[in-house]
Amino acid sequence: MTTDERIDQLERALARQRWVMLLMGFAIMAAFTLAAAPGSGSNELIVRKLSVQDSNGRDRIILQGGAIVLRDEQGKDRLAMFTNQNNVSEIEFFDVHGRPRIATVTDSKDAAVCAFYDPKGPNRIVTGVDARGGAFMRFDDTQGRRRLDLGTSGEDQVLEAFYDKKENALINIGALNDKAFSKVFDATGKVLSSRP
Repeated sequence: MTTDERIDQLERALARQRWVMLLMGFAIMAAFTLAAAPGSGSNELIVRKLSVQDSNGRDRIILQGGAIVLRDEQGKDRLAMFTNQNNVSEIEFFDVHGRPRIATVTDSKDAAVCAFYDPKGPNRIVTGVDARGGAFMRFDDTQGRRRLDLGTSGEDQVLEAFYDKKENALINIGALNDKAFSKVFDATGKVLSSRP
């Protein structure tokens, strides 16, 4: 077979492939058109997972189940939104290394919480509103141990509490029904002093 004959054969094969691809394209378009046509009974596109990729083929947006995840150019999670079977809705923000830094949550008990994490992972600040309308803010040390609480309750109570490294209360300062109080505790929880 000469070079010219081989080129002719390849051109004919290529032409056949073009026609087949064109017919397949029309068939796919016709299927989508018929599926989306009024009265066809279906106005939905149903998938288990949908990924949007960048020009390098990396997943940048992923929709799967009750979750949406946005990724950066390096493929690291940067934002995730999801719900789960316990009626928890959550939005998480990640740093450039893919580590969670902020999480906002609502749960089935009507609480709304926002947590801020340090780069190593533990909670550092947790703030929110509970189901009874009480607002709170908690500060943790670098080991994730509770060290300071601030809050108001639905019953007109204001409280500030300081904790030791074992998370035992050391000092409570607050007001209840516009009357101030304070308590100082030892490491075992015994009250050392109390004012009204």
